[in-house]
Amino acid sequence: MKLCSVLLVLAMASVCNGQAPKIAPADAPSMIVIAPQGEPGESLIVTGRVFGPDNATPLKGVSIYVYHTDIRGYYSAETTNSSNPRLRGYIRTDDQGRYEYRTIKPGPYPQARVPAHIHYVVSAPGYREKVFEIVFEGDPFISSDIREKAKSEESMFSLRAARPDDKGVLRCVQDIRLKKE
Repeated sequence: MKLCSVLLVLAMASVCNGQAPKIAPADAPSMIVIAPQGEPGESLIVTGRVFGPDNATPLKGVSIYVYHTDIRGYYSAETTNSSNPRLRGYIRTDDQGRYEYRTIKPGPYPQARVPAHIHYVVSAPGYREKVFEIVFEGDPFISSDIREKAKSEESMFSLRAARPDDKGVLRCVQDIRLKKE
């Protein structure tokens, strides 16, 4: 219940304040870097593919907007208001439905029991917009409720493992299936 209250407050704050666009420019690349050089935190690379309803046909040109907190749990300056986050990126999938971004693993909100997460807004003409967030295995704030909800494809949570590669960079895969409108 507390998590729902926090999410409702954040949603209301974004309606009342100026908000970053949620659609990628038509010429957005399929691979981006979100966190600037020297950003504190563990390096993280997220890759994935976007598929149509059959979960096999890759979708080209899908808009993906991702954003998250810094390692301290803030979206910008000293605020947890997510309407205009500092660490954000706009991506369009390539011909094979692939995307990739490099960033840092976000931190949880300060003084809240909300797991660290990365927000996604995924949209394409003729498909339902998909809004969800990645939460990471091993986060102490992942409740049994979030874990259970993450099992459903319709959930706002996607529980992902972030494992280090041979260079110590965390890697995570997040494939997405869009449904027709």
